[in-house]
Amino acid sequence: MRFRSFVVVMAALLGAACADESARPFLGPPPSSSAPLSPPATVLSQTPTPPPPPPSTTIDVLAGLVPLGGFQHSVLRVVNRGATTLWPVLYADDVDSRRRGLMGVTDLAGYSGMVFVFGADTEAAFWMRNTPLHLSIVFLRVDGSVVSIQHMEPCDDVPTCPTYPPGGAYRFALEVPQGQLPAMGIDETSLLGVN
Repeated sequence: MRFRSFVVVMAALLGAACADESARPFLGPPPSSSAPLSPPATVLSQTPTPPPPPPSTTIDVLAGLVPLGGFQHSVLRVVNRGATTLWPVLYADDVDSRRRGLMGVTDLAGYSGMVFVFGADTEAAFWMRNTPLHLSIVFLRVDGSVVSIQHMEPCDDVPTCPTYPPGGAYRFALEVPQGQLPAMGIDETSLLGVN
């Protein structure tokens, strides 16, 4: 009898508490409410924000970039399988800047790589003296077609650094961090140019 009285008293207390809207436990709107249900927040955020369009002009590609260590910068144009992409690059076009290249550089600060520009065709080999980055090099003819691609390893300042020769005469060379060539659309069939 005592237990039954307890149940009746508790039922009465709960009924009174739930009659007051402010005391109702949060379970959503009351069943009799005519207010429309709001979709959960996750439904509102399920529409993904589209990625920004890829840069399409030289100005867009170079926006906000500051050339490293006195180098000039430009835009590399890559044409592969009918698609054209643009990439920000540093460039070395005189003896001193080509000799220095990416020595001592550990961060390209937003650039995709470095283009080495020669005044005439050459078959000079590259090496990685004092260059801490693992790099790939693309040797290019004057028309932008690929002569060959090599993957180069860092080397300290020692006389035994290996050299990486081209597969023939080239006019330009492009160095990028190893593993980046596919993302840039660069392979043996690509055509490259500097804007």
